[in-house]
Amino acid sequence: MAALVSADLDPCEALVAFAAEGRVAPEALREARGWSPEEWTAAAERLVRRGLLDDAGGLTEDGVALRAWVEDRTDLGAAAAWVALGAERCERLVELAAPVVGLIVENGGFLATNPMGLTPLR
Repeated sequence: MAALVSADLDPCEALVAFAAEGRVAPEALREARGWSPEEWTAAAERLVRRGLLDDAGGLTEDGVALRAWVEDRTDLGAAAAWVALGAERCERLVELAAPVVGLIVENGGFLATNPMGLTPLR
């Protein structure tokens, strides 16, 4: 969240930029997150004006760089907690979270195709 704020991306703009990477269908992401077509289009237009998206909706060189910057900052911000846990405790956390994640998936709270490239735990 802090990285997105620092990048001056509002919530809809962040999702439009995620979708522009091509890892998730824009329409599926828009609908899953509850943005109207008008809100999505307005966010895309703001990103075009900032030079982050091209007119076809793809990321520009600056857009790719900003997305990489956001991901790098997000990873750095999260790393300390995972390092502090260590590999064995991380594995245990995944094991303990699996039932909760299973309920979320079963009830439609997890996009099978998502901007983070996550897959449900099996």
